[in-house]
Amino acid sequence: MLDVFLVTLTIMLGTAYSPHVIIRFYTTRTVRGARYSVFWALFFIGILYLTAPAVGAFTKLNLLRGAQGLHGG
Repeated sequence: MLDVFLVTLTIMLGTAYSPHVIIRFYTTRTVRGARYSVFWALFFIGILYLTAPAVGAFTKLNLLRGAQGLHGG
């Protein structure tokens, strides 16, 4: 469990400092606009990285239930 947490944390922190996020500062005319742009970019990247483990966990649960014959249908 610790390994999964550390890998997820590394991916999230790596994305936060990656060039495609930092370059957002050069796409706006004002500092306020740049902060706003970076906030939304990091928000949606965070959602992506927080939901990916949940999708994997639910997929594993679904496959295990299907293998045990507990999946209705």
